[in-house]
Parts: sequence; structure tokens; C-alpha cells
Amino acid sequence: MQFGWTTTGTVRLMRSIMRGGVMQGLMRGGILLDQGGGASPPAAQYWNPAKTGSPITLHNGNRDAGALQAGAGFATSATGRATGKHYAEFVLGFTNDSIGVCNSLADWETSYLGDVNSAGWWISDGGLLLNDVATDYGPPMPPGTVMGLAVDLDARRLYVSAGGAYRNSGNPVTGANNFSIAALTGTLFLAGCPSDPTNRLRLRTALADFTYAPPAGYSAWG
Repeated sequence: MQFGWTTTGTVRLMRSIMRGGVMQGLMRGGILLDQGGGASPPAAQYWNPAKTGSPITLHNGNRDAGALQAGAGFATSATGRATGKHYAEFVLGFTNDSIGVCNSLADWETSYLGDVNSAGWWISDGGLLLNDVATDYGPPMPPGTVMGLAVDLDARRLYVSAGGAYRNSGNPVTGANNFSIAALTGTLFLAGCPSDPTNRLRLRTALADFTYAPPAGYSAWG
């Protein structure tokens, strides 16, 4: 049976379809790969220079924070989260670093992490401080340790890990042995207080940068 198609006519028709946006993918190995200009994942964000205490200096594309004066002010992340379950990592730089979260009301310029409107885990004694109230949260860890923060914003719960093991037998998946951050309202930001100008505190927010996989159901902070 003849349909009157010519090779030239077929090529013209295919070009017209492609230009018209009907075919938005390429078939490779039986999988349709979208080539239609879908939104790319946003680039990972790190420390925010605009909301970091003046005694703190940022380096390495804002991944690393050093302190000109230990214990005065802290750095906050460029990305804030209000809902969902998210994970980030920090690499401890020196003996009195602290890591945690804060809301937009925290005094990142002159206060310390764990004071009003923030929660912070301190490397020096392993304590977790929330609104200036301390809770024992495992032993201190040496510089170079990879610390993880799993934050459940929906339930307002925090879990801290060291070297992949969660403190106080916390389980971010089941919710067991959590640290409540219900007192911190609104959008939360990652926060870190470095304690040395050259041995810096590093923030990791992208999945590709993590040493340990996020808990099931948690996504990279981004």
C-alpha cells in the first residue's frame, strides 16, 4: 500500500514536529529523557554573608567560617526551611565550635548559638543549648568530626549525629529520642559558631557533598 510519502517530505514533517515542541525528549535505552527545558535543581547555598556576625569571616565560596573572636556572633545559612524534613552536615574546625539552627529573630551579630531564638550543640562539652537552657547530648567530639543535623520542621524535632551515629540513640526516621525545638517558631536556618580564624567550620548542604546519607525521608538542606 502506498501513502505517497517521500523521504524529503518525512524529514520536513519531523523537523516541523521538533520545532513545534511536540517531541520534548530523546529515547535512549527505552527511557524518555526530558529535554524540554525543565527547571534545574537550585544550586546549593552555604553561609549567608548578609546574616553573619562581624567577628566571623567566610571563605571557600562561603562554605567555611572562621572566627576573629571566639564566641561572639555566629553564621547563618542562606537557605531557610519552614516545613519538611531536611539534613545538613558540618565539619568541625576547632575546639569550641558550635552548630545548630536559629530563626529570623536570633541575634547572629553579638549573641552565641543556643541563646534566645536558637539551638546549638557545643563541641567543647557535648551539650545542646536551646534558649539558654542546656541539655546533655553526648560527649564532645574532636575537630575534623563530620556532624550531621537532621531537622524535622513539621514536628519541630532535631537530631545530631557524629561520625554517622546519632547522639542519645536518636532516630530521625521513627522520631525516637528526639530533641524538641518547638520553642523555635517560623522559618529556621542552619547556624554555626566557629572558634578559630584558620581552623574553620565547614557547612555542607548538597547531597553530593555529604559524607553520610540523609535519613530515609529527609532531603538535603540545599
